[in-house]
Amino acid sequence: MRKYLLKIINPVILIIFTLGLNGAPAPVLADDASADGWGTFELMPYRSISVKGDAAKFRAINWMNDGSTGGIKAMSFDGDFGKDGSLSFDGHAIPGDNDFGTSLKLTRGNGGYITMDYGNFRKWYDVYGGFYSNFTGTSSIQRLAADPRMDIGHFSFEIGTNSSVLEAAPGVSLSYDHDTKDGIKSRLTWGSVVQGVTRKIRPSWEEVSDVTDTISLKGNTEVAGINLSGQQRVEFSGGRSFREDNSTTALRSYAQEPQTKLLVSSFKADRWIIDDKTYVAFAYQFHHSRNDWAETIRNYDAAGVTTSNSTNRVADSKTTRDSHASVQHFVTNLTPNLNFVAKFKEEIIAQTGSGFAVGYAPGGDNRTVETENQVTRTGESVSLRYNGLPKTSLYTDWDFQQTRNWYSKIRVGSSNTEYLDGSPEITGVVGVRYVPNSKFNMTSNIRRKSDHNTYNVFTNNDNGLSISRLQKTFHEWSNRLTWKPAKWIENSFRVQLLDNVYRVQGLDQVGFTNNTDWIKSQANSRIFTYNVVWQPLDEWMFDLGYSLNNFKVSTPASQTAVTGGGIPVSEYDFHTWLFTTSYAPKENLSFFTGLQYSRAKDFDSHDFGGIPYGVDNEHYDANVGMKWSPRKDITLSPHYGYYSYRANQSMDYGNYSAHVAWLDCSLDWF
Repeated sequence: MRKYLLKIINPVILIIFTLGLNGAPAPVLADDASADGWGTFELMPYRSISVKGDAAKFRAINWMNDGSTGGIKAMSFDGDFGKDGSLSFDGHAIPGDNDFGTSLKLTRGNGGYITMDYGNFRKWYDVYGGFYSNFTGTSSIQRLAADPRMDIGHFSFEIGTNSSVLEAAPGVSLSYDHDTKDGIKSRLTWGSVVQGVTRKIRPSWEEVSDVTDTISLKGNTEVAGINLSGQQRVEFSGGRSFREDNSTTALRSYAQEPQTKLLVSSFKADRWIIDDKTYVAFAYQFHHSRNDWAETIRNYDAAGVTTSNSTNRVADSKTTRDSHASVQHFVTNLTPNLNFVAKFKEEIIAQTGSGFAVGYAPGGDNRTVETENQVTRTGESVSLRYNGLPKTSLYTDWDFQQTRNWYSKIRVGSSNTEYLDGSPEITGVVGVRYVPNSKFNMTSNIRRKSDHNTYNVFTNNDNGLSISRLQKTFHEWSNRLTWKPAKWIENSFRVQLLDNVYRVQGLDQVGFTNNTDWIKSQANSRIFTYNVVWQPLDEWMFDLGYSLNNFKVSTPASQTAVTGGGIPVSEYDFHTWLFTTSYAPKENLSFFTGLQYSRAKDFDSHDFGGIPYGVDNEHYDANVGMKWSPRKDITLSPHYGYYSYRANQSMDYGNYSAHVAWLDCSLDWF
């Protein structure tokens, strides 16, 4: 990686200085550094994190690495470059968290510019799977042997002719982006643990190494008062991944090598007309992609010996996708108080795929699959905004979408499926904002979304397809009140009521011709949030917030008794308290503190023996600190934080307590 970056950065720096100097005899940087130059330099000389308990859980929740580190939190430069140019720079580096970033921009007086950006950060993942209290010993909860962490990197370089903030100004730019992912991540598709019964609670992992390179050409101009812009983008991505799915009796590995080539062409034209009171726009995009996928599947025992299984295969697949999409946009003021917006969209998608798998001994068999998919989608959107009532604003948005989805799949020598899916979708929002005076305001809206999918099956002998109809309905009511009785105190209260209903109708398993009865599942969420900000004196500030989320999920399994194999209704309670305060007795001295307490609990619905995947934990965060400026150009800020995670050991795991101490130091260089 280092060699690759050096190969890129060296010529880029050479280009910057070659174009920047442009033969100018003037000094490269301005002589007057007091006018502009280095800005604030923020240093973290030292940070120490001591974790008692499960350090992996701490890293996964907080995205910080335990131990000691230090680094540069922020540094910047903004100065003149040559006669008529400017150079700006921003950067940070925290080696202990593998968090680095820098950006560089050079502009010339004629509008030309060059930018370069590099960044890298690390993400940590949980090491646990599910929990099943009826299992004994280590079978009830298991931990990954690997330490899952992912390094995510980005590098970009762009050169253009116009750095003006005015988007309508003519210009062209060429850019290159390089994105990487390298590491191990945990997966939510867990493996099996067998102890009399089988439960999918074993944690699983996947090793990933991905690289994506993107080249983009953008341009915009104006012709006869019409703003024209376009983009050509080519993307190449590839990599390797390896994962292992295991149980207490068998292991299976998947080694995969995906490759993707993508081409996107887009065009947009827009203009203000009728005394600049009406806006019209048209946009079109063409998308073409080709995907190649190679995979090796191997089954083996604990000793590493390949075992007989029909999935022992070396597979290869190829897919292509072409799409054409267009959007029309219209905005106007029908009256001084009534704004009208309309949008129309059309999309056509064609996809084909083929794949084959060659089985190898022992037990592997051959497979061949061919698929074809055609989608036609249209949509309409209408929005109205009305401000004609005193102290009141009314708004409504309606979106309609129609989809015709034809799908065909043929597994040679085994099965075939062909169906047509028609899915009209409607989303509507009606809302009001009322502001009677400077002390009170209210916003309220209602949202409804419905999506009905009907699968007209022409041919099918694949047991995997049994859905005839799928209906999804979503309702939401949201209301927020803000009350400020005095200039030193402000209250806000918000209520969100959400309701999701899923209804499924299947095909019978004999002949796949008759519809079965409707099956209904439902999810409800009730979210209540309160916040108060209180400033009794200029030196003191208090902020208190509380949120409660009641979440409930019911499925057809909840209609059956637990003793008969049913699963009860899942009820979740999530509480969050947040309190911050600050005290500034002097202009150069301030103190601050913050407390956060979170409580997640659904144990009430899982207190009978054996239901996995429950949540019952408490999370504490507390921090204190101060800022002191002994001089105008120096600011010292010591911090201390305490982080704690406490789980109900009968259904969750990963307790820890952590002490975090660090020092920030800011320097104004000029």
